[in-house]
Amino acid sequence: MAGPNELWADDGVGTPPRTAWSVSTESKLIHLAVAWESEDTLAADDAGGLSLIDSEGRLRQLTRGLAGITAITIAATGEYTAVGYGQKVTLLDRALSIVWSLSLHDRIVGLALDPFGRHLAVALGNRDVRIYTTSRRRIAEFEVVRPLRFLQFSATEPKLIVAAEDGLLAAYTIEGQPHWDMRLFATCGDMTASGDGSMILLAGFAHGVQRFDASGTNRGAFVVEGTPARISTCYDGSRIAAATLERQVFLLERSGNLRWAANAFDDVVAVRCDATGRSLTVGFAEGRVEKLSWR
Repeated sequence: MAGPNELWADDGVGTPPRTAWSVSTESKLIHLAVAWESEDTLAADDAGGLSLIDSEGRLRQLTRGLAGITAITIAATGEYTAVGYGQKVTLLDRALSIVWSLSLHDRIVGLALDPFGRHLAVALGNRDVRIYTTSRRRIAEFEVVRPLRFLQFSATEPKLIVAAEDGLLAAYTIEGQPHWDMRLFATCGDMTASGDGSMILLAGFAHGVQRFDASGTNRGAFVVEGTPARISTCYDGSRIAAATLERQVFLLERSGNLRWAANAFDDVVAVRCDATGRSLTVGFAEGRVEKLSWR
């Protein structure tokens, strides 16, 4: 008989999902990433473990010993993964074998791989940002006004969308030249963008889910019950997932209409929509990762 924790997604409002799979990490979950094309899930725990889970919920690879993980990212194709721990960034292949590692001069606070696995952006705690090719050639280095926690490459043009936890939303070319920057007057718990960058969303805590267009212009907010701290959208932006500090998880239409909502049994570390918006992967602090499906 299923316990209440297993039934949390059914005990909500709107169209309930089915649980496609559920996997537990060896220790508490701290980071979660999903590859839009391969549908692989990458999970990092606080004991230095990195788990690669395939689209069917099978544990494909597991590596340990990466103590103090601060950021992870996976290319949409699943070809490459990158992990930041301390002042080191490491690029890994599909088998989670090391391709190369770099020791940098400050703590790594944010990472992003482009969808095709060609470029890696690395944000440091001293406000420096570096962009490398996955063959380890550095092609850009620039400085921003705040340390960048959230980074995402556009899938349709050579552009990097970035946000700090406090005070900054911006976009840069892969050569490090600014497209635009927007100073924010609220803190940010998470950032997501559609594949082409035409819609950018911030989890703005007391300010709701803030919405911006491709030029950084504020286009209003989605108001949800509670304090949104985690956010995700699918490739075309038609589905938006949000999780609040009060452990509520929402799935919205692009119009703002509610598709589904439920109260989670644990603090939510991350929500990650798949490319189509028909599945949602939720990571919980205790170490459980669930894929919910509306297929």
